[in-house]
Amino acid sequence: MKLLSLAAKIAAQKYNILKRYQFGCVARRTDGALVSSTNHHENHQQFSHHAEARILRKSDIGSILFIARVSKKDRKTWRTARPCARCRKLIEHHKIKEVYYTIGPNEYGCWKPGESTEVTRTIK
Repeated sequence: MKLLSLAAKIAAQKYNILKRYQFGCVARRTDGALVSSTNHHENHQQFSHHAEARILRKSDIGSILFIARVSKKDRKTWRTARPCARCRKLIEHHKIKEVYYTIGPNEYGCWKPGESTEVTRTIK
């Protein structure tokens, strides 16, 4: 998944000593444009600074999100980036088409908002 890897690279670019993990998010809008966001901000306690919440300001109805979480130690190893309950509600409200997120090294999940099932896949 090229765009999931891009989200991981975006997450790894910034470093915040207060965070154990770095999040990056890429959205492919319906016009084909790519927009990105991270969870990096001085006030890291505020919910509005989740990468998913921030990317929704730049995306449109029908966008596809790619969310990555990388380990702070090596900034490469994928970790679970499944959106939290509040972000999931926001994503559904914004009518996002699909969400891909990292689960672990070489593993990702796919969720279609509005559907209860999620699919886990392995990258070979």
